[in-house]
Amino acid sequence: MKRNILMVAGTRPEAIKLAPIYLSLRKRGIKVSYLHTGQHTELHSQVLNFFGIDCLTTAGLFSKKRDLSSLCSKLMAAINKEITNNKYTEIIVQGDTASAFCAATVGFLNKLPVFHVEAGLRSGSIGEPFPEEALRRMISITTKIHLCPTVEASENLIREGVDRTKIYVTGNTVVDAVRLANERKIDKTALSNELGSELLYTLLTNPFILSTIHRRENHGSRLDQICDALISFSRQSKTHILCPVHPNPEVRTRLMEKLYSEDRIHLVPALSYPSMIWALSSCKFIVSDSGGLQEEAPSFHKHILILRNQTERPEIVTSGFGELVGTNTNNVLKAMSQKDKDITQKNPVTENPFGDGFASDRICEVIINHPTLQNLKH
Repeated sequence: MKRNILMVAGTRPEAIKLAPIYLSLRKRGIKVSYLHTGQHTELHSQVLNFFGIDCLTTAGLFSKKRDLSSLCSKLMAAINKEITNNKYTEIIVQGDTASAFCAATVGFLNKLPVFHVEAGLRSGSIGEPFPEEALRRMISITTKIHLCPTVEASENLIREGVDRTKIYVTGNTVVDAVRLANERKIDKTALSNELGSELLYTLLTNPFILSTIHRRENHGSRLDQICDALISFSRQSKTHILCPVHPNPEVRTRLMEKLYSEDRIHLVPALSYPSMIWALSSCKFIVSDSGGLQEEAPSFHKHILILRNQTERPEIVTSGFGELVGTNTNNVLKAMSQKDKDITQKNPVTENPFGDGFASDRICEVIINHPTLQNLKH
């Protein structure tokens, strides 16, 4: 039986981290189809276009009202239809999104081996991040092969009783994506068109912080506290703040209400992947609740102040590249002010805790050569 792999993703972070694996599998002559569920639309498509990936799609499947139960119901039906209409032999999912959870569940119910990329992350709190912590734990139950980004992630699975022979430490493919992106020259014209020439000039001639906020658990009063910290910082420092705004209506509306009139805070639509790479390489440091930025920061030797109470990526803290600051206004402001005064901005540890940029090659070797799948042909 010939191998016919289905790779499923719905969000931009999934696309970024799966792209190197897709390209590596195709380079090795493995048949792999990429299914975009439509959980994110334009942001996801930008990444696929950047890496030159063709995809199947269920884009437009969802209404603007996206409660999680309805989302998962529609996702499972759409993914199941794709699987039953095609003779897939395996399924690859990444991370902890609704798309990953639904694809892993449907794959398991169809008796397909599930490969889980970025397996084993745990925050220790079922509600933070919500719902990702619960989803990633449930994905682990249906997974055939666990592809862990770090030793710490693999140890989490071992403590939960997962068979050691099904666990592989590969590194994080986000580092691969950064490596591939850095091999391409930044299109200054595209960057200027996206940011606007005036803002780009401001960012080129002034120090700036990159800040993103989108986590569900940070909505409401926590978001207000974060905004108050950003406002206070911008009024007492000459350092600017570039704030790409997540498309979530609740986040976008609140950020616009609170931050739009601040001179040194620059609200822009969510950046394309190449522009985000430029922002990461050019900023002074990062203030964010994003999991992806925690992983990307070390590749650019940048420090990140993490707007969370827990992180499922403890390596970012133990390596010295990151600091948990929570969402309390005074704590966030104090951390930002202290970091802003750091002249060197250098981290004492230079080794990237998330890998060397070749995780996708290791993952492909596992997928191709795993003994339980040797009856399947290339």
